[in-house]
Amino acid sequence: MNIANHVERTAPGRKAMVFEGQDISYGALDAPVPARVAFVREPPKSAAGKILKRVLRQQ
Repeated sequence: MNIANHVERTAPGRKAMVFEGQDISYGALDAPVPARVAFVREPPKSAAGKILKRVLRQQ
């Protein structure tokens, strides 16, 4: 999943997040994530939000 594409599709005013770096795969939740968090604002309650929470816990 490309987080940048996810953010571009997010409607104005909705909760969004931005990752700097590479794509994040839904299948690699427990693996080290090859991306650096650049900016975060209230992640959505979705699969992408769950990935973000896990990324933040790993750092």
